[in-house]
Order: sequence, then C-alpha cells, then structure tokens
Amino acid sequence: MSEKIDQEIAEKVMGWKSYYSKYGKEWCEPDSKIPVVGIVKILANDWHPSTSISDAWQVVEKMKKNQYSFSLNYFYYNGKTQASFGHFHGELCVGDALAICKAALKAMELKSIFNQSEGKL
Repeated sequence: MSEKIDQEIAEKVMGWKSYYSKYGKEWCEPDSKIPVVGIVKILANDWHPSTSISDAWQVVEKMKKNQYSFSLNYFYYNGKTQASFGHFHGELCVGDALAICKAALKAMELKSIFNQSEGKL
C-alpha cells in the first residue's frame, strides 16, 4: 500500500513523472527525462514519503510553496497523528510520514474537485 501512496504523492503532489532507465524507475520533472537529483534520491525505490519522515518533509515543503499552511497533531489517547494542509485535514494515522501523505493527497483531491465544479481554488 505504501508504494501506491508514494507514487500518488510523486505524481499528484510533487508533479513528477516516472521514467524507466537502466537503473530502474526514476522520478523526473514532467517535460524531462533527467532525474530529479538533489531534490529526491535518484531511484524511485529509494524515495518513500509514506514511511520516511525526511522524504515526507519534502512533501510539506512542496505544499508550503503552493501556499498551504501546515500543522501536525499527535493524539496521546490513541497514539495517532493527523496532518492538515490549510483547511484540509487528513485521517488519523500511525506515523507522522503517513499522516503527512494522506493529508497532502486529500488536499490535492479536494482542490481538483473544487476546480472542476466552481473555479480555481
């Protein structure tokens, strides 16, 4: 499941496209076959924002560049975390990285629905 989430984050949030080289799957900017070096690790197999907090923090930085505020809340009573981007709250998750990814995907999904129905968000 985390591999699917990682791919959705790369494509829907980060705006990257996958490209297969002799080294395996790599993430690239949309109009390029040059790997996103320096921003992410070269191989897609090495970038896991749903399980790695350092990779998830790249998602936070991307969302902040897109004018989303960010918060992360930990609930002691159940040991789960919830992330929020702007007014979009993610689901309760075990682990900060997964909570960040779920909230980012929800924000992008709701932004897409709003853009289709009302106009730009």
